[in-house]
Amino acid sequence: MSNIVLLFGEDQFGIHEKLDFWKAKFIEKYEGDINLDEFEGNTPPNQIIEAAESVPFLGEKRLIVVKDFLKTQDADSQKKMVDLLNKVPEFTTLVFLELTPPDRRKSLFKKLQKQARLEECKSLIGNDLTEWIISRVKALNSEIEWGPATYLGSLIGNDSWRLKNEIEKLATHTQGKAITRETIDKMVSGSANTTVFKLTDSLGQRRAEEAINLFHTLVEKGEAIPMIFSMLVRQFRMIIQIKELQSQGMAHAQIASKIKQHPYAVTSMASQTANFSEKELEIIYHKLLQIDRGLKTGEFRYQVSDQREFMLQIEKFILECCAK
Repeated sequence: MSNIVLLFGEDQFGIHEKLDFWKAKFIEKYEGDINLDEFEGNTPPNQIIEAAESVPFLGEKRLIVVKDFLKTQDADSQKKMVDLLNKVPEFTTLVFLELTPPDRRKSLFKKLQKQARLEECKSLIGNDLTEWIISRVKALNSEIEWGPATYLGSLIGNDSWRLKNEIEKLATHTQGKAITRETIDKMVSGSANTTVFKLTDSLGQRRAEEAINLFHTLVEKGEAIPMIFSMLVRQFRMIIQIKELQSQGMAHAQIASKIKQHPYAVTSMASQTANFSEKELEIIYHKLLQIDRGLKTGEFRYQVSDQREFMLQIEKFILECCAK
């Protein structure tokens, strides 16, 4: 197994947790951190390799962690590191930690791909996310069934940091008892995506007052109006996709795989497709495009300090959608 490691991926919580585990095991096995060094990404390659070549002090192994080297260093420095990697001795484990996806075209990534052990922490989706939630709950001596775990995942999304905190809060509240959907609804405030889902559902049921109240709730929580608008566009785009794939006879699991969404989210949104005819969805999407065009062409203004005109456009959109 290679003593050079590239630890990277979309799941930053997973990356930090894995690194913390490695460091803790190293400190436990070699009785301290005297041979553990951490460098920032702007450290010169020569300095990193010199540290790697240093014989461990009163120990057998050395662990070196370099943070965001591929992100920070220019092409020349990365090429220099490519040339120096062969000098890393067996007694040193050199970990490159990248918190943003590295550029796979760069020479250093290609070198690491061939020579290093690649540890990628991907964002969890679907059943993998549900299983992760269940395992985290069990580790806290609590319980959760598949259904509530899937529901929690759809409510929060794959934000592992927030999920960890919410799971700890739920486990503390239930004190060893099973975490139910009712407990989740009571203790966990949904993400902006969840509120937009409810807003879309209100539009489908032609409940204008409820939809406007949900829109105002998002604004009061500090969500930027352009972000709310883009989420509305995304929601209706997915409803259109799901409705079209349903008409082709696809099951929810197949649709989830095709559009790369959580199966629970697809099942939930699939119920919304019945609220809109194809013609209605076409009209709604056209209205959203008109708002987008109006923003870009200056038909109405938007400033962080003055959001009234953009809010008015969305409120008008809600009322038009709910008109019978």
